[in-house]
Amino acid sequence: MRIVLVGHAYPPYPGGLSDVLYNLSEEFVKLGHEVKVITLSSHPGVSKTQVSPGLEVFRVQGFAPSNAYFLPHPSMLKLIGAFEADVLHAHNIGALTVPMAALAHRLFRKRSRLVISPHHHAKGSKTHTRMAWLAYKPFAQKTLRAADKVHAVSSYEASLLHRDFGVDPVLVPNGIGSDVFGYEWRPPLPDGEAIITYAGRMERYKRVESLVRALSIAQKMTGRKARLRLTGSRDGVGAVMDLGRTLSVEVEQLGYLPREDYLTRLAGSTVLANVSRYEAYSLVTAEALAMGVPVVVSKPWGYDFSGPKTTLVDGEDVEEIAGALAQRILGSQEGTGGKIAVPTWRVTAKRIVEELYE
Repeated sequence: MRIVLVGHAYPPYPGGLSDVLYNLSEEFVKLGHEVKVITLSSHPGVSKTQVSPGLEVFRVQGFAPSNAYFLPHPSMLKLIGAFEADVLHAHNIGALTVPMAALAHRLFRKRSRLVISPHHHAKGSKTHTRMAWLAYKPFAQKTLRAADKVHAVSSYEASLLHRDFGVDPVLVPNGIGSDVFGYEWRPPLPDGEAIITYAGRMERYKRVESLVRALSIAQKMTGRKARLRLTGSRDGVGAVMDLGRTLSVEVEQLGYLPREDYLTRLAGSTVLANVSRYEAYSLVTAEALAMGVPVVVSKPWGYDFSGPKTTLVDGEDVEEIAGALAQRILGSQEGTGGKIAVPTWRVTAKRIVEELYE
């Protein structure tokens, strides 16, 4: 099968969507399919990279003011139209690469199947993106309804897609790398410092500052010193570090780490905390649970990760977050192991081919 994947990010660009496209493209090739990835670059023109036999990556100049919108150069339209494809699969309805792909499909590829994975989580994360979303939403709805299949990565996202756009998607959860299964939860000793890990961006809706406030309270509740370890984007971390100093909470910022280093540190955490207002699917939460690491996550998206290692909280309630963190800190040696079943990217790729492509 000839598959064209379109998305605004692909390695070496970091981030969740980049991980999704990379892993799917690699697994599709291993399953015997021919894959082309079309993504964005800050450089003019179109560049091509032969990643492996069967996998080519094309980069088109894109514009992303405030790391949003992801507007591709019009040359992307012609590039998509030049490929013979059985499936055109576009990712992230919040990026303008998706309507560009849908337009190319309408103009050039009527016999191919159009699949869209919206990665939708309610609205924009900044004031200007929320305002832009009000104007863009009707157009996004038209784009999704024109697709042959719409793909949701969680039951939470599926409910949002039905509510916001009136579409009923096919649910296939994201996967995780098989390398995760080589790690087991090894928390710090009870007489040592507790480590609460957060991985991701520093956007306001991620509520990282709420974690600092909650951890200040949890330290007093438990009598145990704790450190908030941040991995991922450094943008906006200054305010979090300042708040940590004010509240006597140690905040460690590591930035993006090499894969093995990141997994090792995640496995050595007391707990993973993610109290973001919304997530289509939290890859790091899935990775933590696959290792047996306890997680504190917010409702309603956290319901997709319900289980014995999961504590669900109201992400707006700092006191409730503090209580959940304290409980996990005090019980950090209880039930080590206990990995949760999470699908690999190979399983996810096979399901996407069978349920969305064929």
